Amino acid sequence: MARLNTEIPDLGDLRPFRSSRMTFRLLDIDDAPELQVMTDSPAITSTISFLTSPFSIRNAWELIAGEGDEWRPRFIGGWLFESRRLAVVMGVILHGAHELEVGFWVRPSLHRKGLAKEAMEAFLPLAKTLFPLRLLVAECTPSNVPAVKVLNALGFVTDGATGRKPPRSRFELTGCTAPPPEARRGPG
Repeated sequence: MARLNTEIPDLGDLRPFRSSRMTFRLLDIDDAPELQVMTDSPAITSTISFLTSPFSIRNAWELIAGEGDEWRPRFIGGWLFESRRLAVVMGVILHGAHELEVGFWVRPSLHRKGLAKEAMEAFLPLAKTLFPLRLLVAECTPSNVPAVKVLNALGFVTDGATGRKPPRSRFELTGCTAPPPEARRGPG
């Protein structure tokens, strides 16, 4: 079985938090079956470049454990209070000493219900508190119009620069403390 990646400083200590409709916590290996069911849909796998289709239980274990990923992301699950179903997944990646990348996907049957925005609105204040000197960034393919709209509504803007994983575009959260320009796009 995959080993949970706990080597990322600070993210492993993230405490559960809430929004008006969901409770959030770091995903663990026991969440793999629900993550697999939620994610194994062309509506998800066709828009997120690092997900495979079909998305297997092994893929879910590996994603949660961070195996084979040079950036060692952590994933936060959002469960609806009412149904106790996994509704939203947020990915969080520390890049070097200056950036925190965030991303998200929503269970396909729950698209266009405001859950992505609600989840990110619950997480972003925590991210700013935990990592006050990091620039908050996101990457998204321009053709993923719903996700771009959510990012824009949250205050993320893009100058059209290509992200770390083309063809994704890079977005930066306005109003964040930014590292010096020479450190922004450095390695890591």
